Amino acid sequence: MARCFFAIDLPPAVREEIERLQAGLKTARADVKWVRPTGVHLTIKFLGDVEENTIPALAAAASEAIAGNRALPLRIAGTGVFPSPSRPRVVWLGLGGDLAGLERLRRDVETVAAGFGFAPENRPFKPHLTLGRVRSERGRTELLAGLEKLDPGPVEFTAGEVILFKSDLRPSGAVYTALHRMTLGGMTKETDS
Repeated sequence: MARCFFAIDLPPAVREEIERLQAGLKTARADVKWVRPTGVHLTIKFLGDVEENTIPALAAAASEAIAGNRALPLRIAGTGVFPSPSRPRVVWLGLGGDLAGLERLRRDVETVAAGFGFAPENRPFKPHLTLGRVRSERGRTELLAGLEKLDPGPVEFTAGEVILFKSDLRPSGAVYTALHRMTLGGMTKETDS
């Protein structure tokens, strides 16, 4: 079994902005486990445990399903917390750009996953990049004040592929391995990893 998810990887400029924003938020000294910028991605569909022998067929079906989608112009847009400011659990960076196209892409991937027996996501899709996970109430007020003052740079990027990642949970944090890269409008290719 492999713990897997579909996601869009981020270019270096977005990761640099994430690092800059996290540095500003860390001054609040809130009890947050910050995600390493190299580990941040835009999750399209979390699958959980997948039988290893199912992965090639799943990737091929997803590649075919998303082939009609075009590359997506996206940009960083705002910050916030889930589920609410009174109970923050996740600190996030929002996205703007072709969100309608991103929603179509998500639905295509969701349909493929359902065909392989993965339960559909019941929550509305809110595209975001997770900056950190709040562990306790310590520093919550300062964290929220810092988020209000935060001014994400106007970083734009084009999402041209979806990746089927494998996630290995380790004490030092999750390690992500790209299993298959699916070009929007193209075919899947296995990665050398």
